[in-house]
Amino acid sequence: MTKSQTLVHLSTCLLAYFILGVIYSLATPVLEASDEFKHYPYTQYIQTHHDLPVLDPETCLASPDDCPWLQDGGQPPAYYTLMAMLTSWIDTSDLREVRWMNWHAFIGNPAQVCNKNLVIHLPERERFPWRGSVLAIHLIRFLTLGLGVGTIILTYLLARDLFPDRSSTKGAKWLALGAAALTAFNPMFIFV
Repeated sequence: MTKSQTLVHLSTCLLAYFILGVIYSLATPVLEASDEFKHYPYTQYIQTHHDLPVLDPETCLASPDDCPWLQDGGQPPAYYTLMAMLTSWIDTSDLREVRWMNWHAFIGNPAQVCNKNLVIHLPERERFPWRGSVLAIHLIRFLTLGLGVGTIILTYLLARDLFPDRSSTKGAKWLALGAAALTAFNPMFIFV
């Protein structure tokens, strides 16, 4: 396979990943993606306080609204700091209203026919053009898609370096493309 053919295949894989990611992002209601309900408040805390949240069990147990990130507030802060910088210009003071908990939800029970959403969604708050926390969450999702593109490229490059193209391994480029495609089309990788 020539370099230009490899580039076409890799670019097609990246484009398909990006399109699927945008579809997932737009189809998934705000705060319903994997742990977004806890991850976004962590980002918002960094954005508004310019500091990391303090994980104090007594405060969290006494007033869960004061630590909505729960245990996720202890995760490494680089990603969250990047997201906070991206959304620093957005007024996200409406997060408590957007994060309106659905106490009747049956999360993780596929047999349940109703109340599958963690959050109560108001269409007028979440429809385009986005504002406030909804805008910030969508921007973060799109930046995360961009980071996903970078991950796929790095996966391809790593596989190519681990299995260099030699006469005895003519399929090395296919192996690298396969690794990139396996990463790109993993449903949880697209969804996150």
